[in-house]
This record gives sequence, structure tokens and C-alpha cells, in this order.
Amino acid sequence: MMKRLSFSMRTVSAVVSIISIGLLSLTVHADTHLIRPLSTDASRIWNTHDGLPHNTINHIHQDAQGFLWLATWEGPVRFDGRSFEVYGAESGIPDVSTLFVTSHPVTNKVVATGGRGGVSHFDGRQWQVKPRISNRVDVVLYDSNGQTWYGTVDEGVVLERPDGTRDHFSIEQGLPSTMVLHLSIDSRDNLWVGTNRGIAVFNPYEQRFETPANLPTGISFSIEEDSLGNLWAAIDRKIYRRDLNDSQFEVLPVSFPSTITELHFDTQGRLWVGTHEHGITELRQANIDGEPLQFTNTDTGLPNNHIIDIFTDRENSLWLGTHGGLVQFRSALAHSHTQQDGLGFQFTRALAAYDSQRVLVAGLGGIALIQNERITPFAATTPVSTESILSLAVDDQQRVYIGTFTNGIFVIENEQVIAHYNESNGFRGNDVRDILLTQDGHLFATTAIGLLVAVRNDDGTLSDPQYFGAQHGLPDQVVYAVHEDQSGTIWVGSMRGISEFQRRDESHQSLVQFIDISATSNSEFVFQIREDSNYVWFATDRGLVAWSKSAESWHQLSRQHGLPFDKVFDLIIDGRGDLWLGTGRGVAFVPRDEVEAVFADKSSQVNARLYHESHGLRSAQVNTGGPSMLQANNGSIWVATARGVGHFNPKQRTSLYPPPPPVVITKVQADDRILPDGSYLTADTLRLRFEYAALGFQHNEGIRYQTRLRHFDPDWITHDNGRYTEYTELAPGDYLFEVRAAYPDGEWSEAASFSFTQIPSIWQRPFIWAIIGIIGMTLIALLVNLRLRALARSRARLSQLVKAQTRSLERLVNQDTLTHLANRRAFDLTLENAVEQQYIQHQPMALLILDVDHFKRINDQYLHTTGDKVLQRIAEVLRSTSRDSDLIARWGGEEFAVLLSGPNADAAALISERIRHAVEKADFSDLAPQLQVTISIGFAIHTRDESQANFVRRADQALYNAKANGRNRVEKAANF
Repeated sequence: MMKRLSFSMRTVSAVVSIISIGLLSLTVHADTHLIRPLSTDASRIWNTHDGLPHNTINHIHQDAQGFLWLATWEGPVRFDGRSFEVYGAESGIPDVSTLFVTSHPVTNKVVATGGRGGVSHFDGRQWQVKPRISNRVDVVLYDSNGQTWYGTVDEGVVLERPDGTRDHFSIEQGLPSTMVLHLSIDSRDNLWVGTNRGIAVFNPYEQRFETPANLPTGISFSIEEDSLGNLWAAIDRKIYRRDLNDSQFEVLPVSFPSTITELHFDTQGRLWVGTHEHGITELRQANIDGEPLQFTNTDTGLPNNHIIDIFTDRENSLWLGTHGGLVQFRSALAHSHTQQDGLGFQFTRALAAYDSQRVLVAGLGGIALIQNERITPFAATTPVSTESILSLAVDDQQRVYIGTFTNGIFVIENEQVIAHYNESNGFRGNDVRDILLTQDGHLFATTAIGLLVAVRNDDGTLSDPQYFGAQHGLPDQVVYAVHEDQSGTIWVGSMRGISEFQRRDESHQSLVQFIDISATSNSEFVFQIREDSNYVWFATDRGLVAWSKSAESWHQLSRQHGLPFDKVFDLIIDGRGDLWLGTGRGVAFVPRDEVEAVFADKSSQVNARLYHESHGLRSAQVNTGGPSMLQANNGSIWVATARGVGHFNPKQRTSLYPPPPPVVITKVQADDRILPDGSYLTADTLRLRFEYAALGFQHNEGIRYQTRLRHFDPDWITHDNGRYTEYTELAPGDYLFEVRAAYPDGEWSEAASFSFTQIPSIWQRPFIWAIIGIIGMTLIALLVNLRLRALARSRARLSQLVKAQTRSLERLVNQDTLTHLANRRAFDLTLENAVEQQYIQHQPMALLILDVDHFKRINDQYLHTTGDKVLQRIAEVLRSTSRDSDLIARWGGEEFAVLLSGPNADAAALISERIRHAVEKADFSDLAPQLQVTISIGFAIHTRDESQANFVRRADQALYNAKANGRNRVEKAANF
């Protein structure tokens, strides 16, 4: 049986001694003097405006995948760094109010408990409700034996064994109260219980709880074990500590202003203490030694002072659950000092190194010194403490020259005003935007009425000023910046450009030369001027302008070269030569080699990285000022912003982020269906959507994603900030979707994957394609055969058409178009063939040549159209009086010819007379009244061996004789 623990009180000196030894486990900071906890961390708050269902965060937990889980009064909430997923009624908890959330150590299921004794397990897709425990379960704990312990609000502790049986432990079993507020198990498997009436530990041998004798019976919300095995317990406003090898708790000599609600050891061993009314603090060794506690509370940025839960995630961010929402504190590139930290003012404008350790910060409402994160007022008893300050400069005697917005220049020595210059004593232009202390003992100040120049006396006072404006060569009166380069040249930046201040002689007669850079840049406003060994840099309203000292040439870096902004208010060149640009959207980092590449080739681009609120600045707005950026002696860069001053070490730019954030695929949806891994997609699936999240909480908005669908995407596809990818109408096949994530400038994470198969449609399956192929080939063969037949028919039709067309063309070639009789060409060919045939076989053949009598008179009297109709009418008469075997032709003009063969030739005289008579008797009155037409005919009978020419000549001579003998008659040619 386990030995019962006994407790006794010791003297105060003994308590202090033991505490001092025990606190060696705490992280002790060298500089602990009044530094507010978490002041160097970036913070962020989420509430109902950001998607939380309720502002009260009862408990915080991180599951095996990396999601943060929040127990709220409106149900368990899953957080991926950017969006909240609320589980209400679907969680199955009888009352959605959730008090606690954790993970099962074996199944990794998320376990949520809450009102009305509800307990529910979540496997990533659905909730499984467990039997009720009691009226309200505030905490659940799993021991090494597979048993589950539930802490309830009114029924004590409930033990549930793996077989489902339960035991209840109440006051009768040793609990100081049935209202259980906390459960924890130490490294020796001791179960500790915190109640509203004290602490108890479970005795497994006695199966009951025992209360340490020397502890009070107050409210105990937290019992924690540190890395050395020491136990720390909070009761009311005190912390008690016990070495695991000891038997007694000892009280720490530190009193808290309100009830302690949470103790938490982070991964660095620091002990954080949450309170009921005063926020959170870190308990340090210095506090044990008597230094007052410093709290982070509503005065310094918390939304509510009641700390309900404290949690450290796997990236070492510290999370707070409050009644005002969820709070995160994390390491960041920059951290800021604001009015809440004691700066005294919020809107900062000017920075200067006071010495090697301290930085002067000035703005709208005064000036302060910062050293080792401590803020102290500067010149607090002088009028400067309430001025709106625009510019600062410090001489080698630590005299501070302060330029104000409405009250000229103050000179401060030993935090007292030794001189004040404004319009009342000859220093016109009360708004002093920049101050330059030159090597030769002058002071240059920029004002709205020009450039002020005065001699600095040995005691820090100033001589009467001189002013240089537009009449001296400046492009305008409103001057913003002034700088002395390493060669002693004074550069001046104004509202209209860049000028060079030139001294003529020792009498300080000077002039200003305007420099026209319009061929390089269209910038006008010059806000600040900086220098390194190679360039003089000008921060302007159109990016950066640089003067190359060696090449004596101008260069520009602007939006067209990749800058995501136009205006640059100030810049710092860090120890590596890289550029940090102050803008209205944050501080931009630009690598020097990329800048040089742009200067060498104007088509090159830079990849500017913006740093803003997510990186620790309280405001992304870098102000204009004289100057608004500063590089301190230790290399840190300071930035004046609209909400305090931020500073950072540029060397830490790529070292602050933890390893790549784990990425999970949160949902895969095919059309309107949610899919598990390894799914088969039906052929009718149109759209496939993958949703994913990188579970990194350092700078979630800056996380980049890359996706790849194997067998579809040829390479990784980058999505700068999107968290879903869609595909439509994928081809059948096996696919693997992959997604990975990275912080800005960080390495890529391991890829999360999802496999699936796109099932083909029936018509996409191989055997269907084979059948379709066979059918297709058959159809093709049929179509080819049909086509060949159609082509054959087409060829036949075409041949017939060609023949018909040929005949038509032949007719057109051999036919007279007016009378449709054979023309002279056709008649001559036929006559030639007929004459040649006579040499082979002689048969009777006669040639008639006809001529219309007085045809010219007809044309002249009745016009040519009537003459043409007369010829057509005669052709009709010839066709009607001749036989089919006779060849009738228009011989030419008003002459016709008829070739008779066979028996017709013997009757040539009769046929000729018949034709003449038919023409004479023909009625032409329809063509012209009283029109009478006659013809004359001469004919010849072919004799053997007579030539064609002679045959024609004899017939033609006979026609001539008919004409000569009175016309309208027939004459026969003389024999050959």
C-alpha cells in the first residue's frame, strides 16, 4: 500500500531557501528589470468578428494533425490558422456548450466534453457520442492504464475503465469538494485534482483521494509539473511548490493581485501565470527576489484580463483563452514599443542613436529613450515633451537638435533646453522635417520655405540662419530631406526633385543646382536620402533613385521593376548590403544582387518581401520623418510607424520560422459529394475540388502552397495564398493529388496526398472500344463500297454529261446561231468529205446555192432586225422543203447552200424550183406589211473526179447567172 503523505509548515527562511533552489528550473533572463512579459512577441487576437462563435475560450488543444481545438460555449471549434470550423449540434453533446477538448492517446480522436455531461469523439469526419457522465464535465484525462478520468462540476471525479464500467469518487472517497476544476497526472502516474476547496491526490491502493495536510483549502485551477519533476500548484492567489522527491509543498513568497486561474510551463521552461482579473505574467527569479510582477493585460493589449487557459503549440506560440477571444503570442522578426508600453505617444516620426546603446524615438507628443527594451522619458520636464516632433540629430557632445512641426528647432543638452529657434527669433519656417549636422560645423534644416543653413557654435547654439529657396536654384520652396555624402557634397530633396548645394567660397556664398533626372525617373517628391559606398540613394514618390558614384550615372528601382508600391519614405542598407524600404504598407526587403541586376538590365525584376503587422510591427505604416528608419550600432533596424516604433535584427529574417508547416487535405468534393481517400469517381463526375490547409500558426497568411495532380500536371503549381484547387472532366485513370506548403522564404513541407480513380464511361471501356472499332471498320468498308459505287455512277453520269456537252459544243462550233442551220465551216467539212467519198464510190450529188434577192434593200428599209427574221423564215422554208438526208447551211450573209445526195441529186432542178416557189409564196407580212421576198438559186451536178473547189465554183456561177437573168429564178450550172 502506498504510504500516506504527511505535510508540515516550515519557517519563512526555509521556504525562501527551498524556493530559490526550486526556481533554478525557471528560465532566468539577465535583464529582468521591469520588462513587461511578452513585450518582444508579436500578438494577435481573434474574436466573434473573425469567425469565433463565442468570445469565451474555455480550453485550447492541438490534435495529432496540428489543428487547434477550442472549447467554447457554442460548441467545439477547429482552427487551421485562418478560419474557424464550428461544430454545434452535429457534435452530439447534449448541450453544445463545451468546457474541455483533448485527444485520445490511442485513437487520436478529438474528445470534447461539456454541458449536461456530454462526451463526444471526433474521427475527422463524424462525431460519436458517448454515454453521459454527469451534469457537466469540465475536464477529461487519460492515464497509462487506458483508463479515463472525468472531472465534473458537481459529482466529483468519474473513472471509466476500458470495458466501460465506471466508478464515482466524491467527498466520501476523500475529495475536498465535488466541484472539480483541474486534473493532472505527474511523471510518476500520480493523479492530482484541483477543486474549489483545495487539492487532492489519488491513492490507487486505497482507491480514494488524499489531501496534503499543509495546503490551504482555497480554489485550485492548476497543478503543473516542470521539466525537473517539481510540482507547482495554484491555490487562490498563491503558488505552492513541491519537489517530487519531497513530501511537502512550500509557498512562494509572491502574492498575485487576483486568483490564479492557470499555470503553464512553455517549451523553454518559462512559467506563465494566468489570473482572474489581472491578465498574465511570467514568474521569474527576479520576482522571487522581490521585483514586482509585470503583467500583460488589457492596458497592454489583451482583450480581457481573465485568463481561462494557457497553451503552447508545436511551433512554440503561446495561446491564451480569455473571455474576450483567442490570443496568440509568437516570436516574430520585429517587435514594437507603443504607448501601452510606456512610450508616451503612439505616432512616431523620427529616430536617432543617442549613444552606442540607446535610441531616441520622437513623434506626436514627445521624445523617449529606449535601451534593452526599457523605455524612459527624455527631456520630460521641458516643452519638448509635448511637441509634435518631425526630426532629430545628435552631435558628438550628445546635444540633441529637435525639429518640430510648428515650433522650430530645440537644442537639448543633458535633457534640458539650451536653445530654441523659431520665427520669434529669426528662424523662419517652423516645420523642420530634417536636420543635418555637417562635418564643417553647419546645421542644415529643411522647411516649407526653403533650406535653412546656420553655423553651429561651440556651445551648441546657432548663428543667424541663411535661407535658400527657388530664387537660389531650388525647384521649389518645400524641402524634405538633406544629406552630406562622404565627399562632402550636400544633397537636397524637395517636393519637385533633387538638388545639389554648392559653396562658392569661405564667405559661404552659396548656390543650389537643380539636377534633372527626368531621363531616368519621373519621381518628384524626395522623402529621404541615404548613402553607402557605391550609391547615394533617394527615397521618392516613384520608388528608389540611385546615383552611382563610380559610374556617375542615375538609376531607378520602381514598380515596373517589381516593387509592389510607388512611394518609399526611407531606406536602410544593412550589413550585407541588402535594402530595407520603409513604405506605407510595411517594410520591404530587397536583396542587393537583385537591385544591381535591375541597374544592369532594366528588364530585370526584384522579389520584394513585405514585413508588416503579421511580422511584429504594430502598424505597417512607416511614417515620413527625419529620419523614420535607423540602423543602430548593433545592426538592428528601427522603424517609426503609426503605432509606436518597431525594431528587428535583419540577420534573423530567415531564421525565425519553424520547420515547414504540416499540410492536411481537409475536404475532397466531387460535384456535391464528399470523398474519402481512394475513392472511385463515377463517369458523370464534372468537377473535383480539393481543399487543404497548412497548420502553421506563425504567419498563416503568408504561407505558400504548391499542388500537383500526378498524371495530369507536369510539375508543381504554386498558389500564393489560395487553399483549394479544382479540376474538371478528368480523363479516366488513376490519379494522386499532392499538396505541400512553406512559410515565406522557408522550405517546402512533406506533401499530403489523396488518391482516386476516375472510372471510364461505358463508351470509354476497352472492350467497348474494340466493338466500336469492329463496327466502325465494317461501317467504313460499307461506306467505302457505297462510295465507290456512287463514284462509278458519278463517273458514268459525268461521261454522259461530257458527251452531251461535247455534242452541244460541237453544235455551237458547226451551227449558225441565227438560223440554227449548219454554218459555212460545217458545210465545207461535209462537202469535203462527200467529194473525197466520190473518189471511192461515185453517186449522184448536187449543190444548191441560194441568195435572197434585194436583201440590202430589206435591211435598209425594214432595219437589220427584220432582215434577220427574214433569214430565219427562209431557213424554216428550207427545212420544210428538204429531206432529212439533205444538208442545209447558211453559206454566209443572205446566202444559203443545200447539198443533195442520192436520188435527190437527180431531182435537183425540181427541188430548187420547189424551194424558190415556197419562198415566193411565203407570208412575210407579219414582219413588215406588204413585204415580198424572193430568192435566186444556182445549182450544179457533181461529176466524177471533179474537185470541191470547181464544184462550188460552178454552182456559184449558176447563182450569178440567175441573178443576172432577172432574179427569182433557178439556173443550172454548165457541165464540167
